[in-house]
Amino acid sequence: MIRKTMFALGALALLVPASAGAQGVTFPNDESKALSECVVLSTTGRDRLLLIRWIAVSIGAAKSMQDAITVKPGAKEDADRNMGVLFTRLFTVDCRNEAMPLLKGNDNAGVEAAFGELGRIAMNELIGDPQVEQSLTSFVQYADLEAVAELAK
Repeated sequence: MIRKTMFALGALALLVPASAGAQGVTFPNDESKALSECVVLSTTGRDRLLLIRWIAVSIGAAKSMQDAITVKPGAKEDADRNMGVLFTRLFTVDCRNEAMPLLKGNDNAGVEAAFGELGRIAMNELIGDPQVEQSLTSFVQYADLEAVAELAK
């Protein structure tokens, strides 16, 4: 039986895709890389958008984020339901053969790395949206660029 923690580790890896950097995730073994490739190839843009929505509403649960992120009633439950269906499909149908060795071996790091790559790709797709890109760079108007430029001298 798959422990909830194994399933949750895959989910948590999706929350920190930026730590992987632009070049991607480092895989602890070939099985992890195979699962990652399968997961990435088996998801659609719609699946990855569902993933990002789940991440956003999950982050909105933090007390420190509640003044910045408003989650409509029912949105968290919908996102959780959709993620549950997606994860189940990926583990039991689309990537069953790739997932089995990692799950049987309780390879938490392998599962985490595989789903971390999916999170990284989904986040890169979202960041490619011109409105998101503009929003991410708008802080520059408040930065002291001259002070930063001094470091290069």
